Amino acid sequence: MSLNLVNELMESYYQDFKEYCMEERDELFGVSVFKQEPATIILPHIQVHSNATPYSENLSKQESKWQINFEVEIYAQDIARNSRHDVAKKLQEFVFDYFFDECGFNCTYNDSIPNIDAK
Repeated sequence: MSLNLVNELMESYYQDFKEYCMEERDELFGVSVFKQEPATIILPHIQVHSNATPYSENLSKQESKWQINFEVEIYAQDIARNSRHDVAKKLQEFVFDYFFDECGFNCTYNDSIPNIDAK
């Protein structure tokens, strides 16, 4: 698989996820999806960062394998009768449903949600 094809694949996942979020925008508190931090503060929003690493080749070096990673950051605030904790939790569940259930990726949660006060 060539690097160009890997980049196209990652872009395709990003665009599909963005469309998936837009279809459920009302249910997801009007969330916006970006690849990098927006120029103006828009909350809630999700940032999706992707990278790929070649991790092995067969002996003929004709066919390489790639590990594709998506790092998803969720930013939330209190909205109407919903606390930012509830908003972030709903968005986290939605992200998990898409990448794990729909796409078949493994999901790893390395950090707690940084902008959520502990209850």
